[in-house]
Amino acid sequence: MNVPVGSLNAYYAASQWQDFVHINEIATGIQSTEIPNLKLFPNPVKDVINITAENLINKVEIYTLDGKIVMQENNFTGKMNVSSLVKGVYMVRVYTLQGIETIKMIKN
Repeated sequence: MNVPVGSLNAYYAASQWQDFVHINEIATGIQSTEIPNLKLFPNPVKDVINITAENLINKVEIYTLDGKIVMQENNFTGKMNVSSLVKGVYMVRVYTLQGIETIKMIKN
């Protein structure tokens, strides 16, 4: 059973979930907030994505649709090489001091 990050204890404490032996937190369950003027381009992408926002971007994470992190960059500088990713759809999580927003990215 997969549940949103940060909610694991609540699920374990709820009586209707006591029969589940394995409850896992997944990152794709984190709710996003809107980051002002956040842009990811090009999308679809082949090799390098550019991500801009009104405020400083602290960290970028890329997840598969089943919630597995495949790339992470702390101290983000505006560009990220994604050429090693296989073709498909990914979720890009962008972190700023104003919040976290998740954007769908298509890798060609």
